[in-house]
Amino acid sequence: MRILTIAPPGAGKGTQSTLIAAHFGIPHISSGEAHVALYLKADDEELVRRLLARATVEHRADDTEPTIRKRLALYREVTHPIVDWYDQRGILVSVDATRAAEEVGREVLAALEVIRSMVDPAGGRRSVDLTGLGSAFGQDQDS
Repeated sequence: MRILTIAPPGAGKGTQSTLIAAHFGIPHISSGEAHVALYLKADDEELVRRLLARATVEHRADDTEPTIRKRLALYREVTHPIVDWYDQRGILVSVDATRAAEEVGREVLAALEVIRSMVDPAGGRRSVDLTGLGSAFGQDQDS
């Protein structure tokens, strides 16, 4: 299985990609070779909060709020349109990345385990949006 992780800066691409690679025993590859695309959804305010916190912990003086907001705007303009492309190809899995990393990771791995059996290189695939899955099971989206 090949997976592309798509997300704005600070959404958890590195964290979740490391977890996925270890769980499935797969390497990181270039975006053009993906059959499945993983999109970690998070709003800008959460991303700014996370990146400012990371900047403090990692002593990254260059990660100021104006700089982060410019990076997010650039992501929306240049990178985010790729999400629609993968969605149209029927190989996009969307997950709400605003929750704790461990919770997101469990959902990502569960979704990819299911989708792995559905991936057919010949076509006939549909994108999967799991961002509302927690509410379906009575979980508060804010927790």
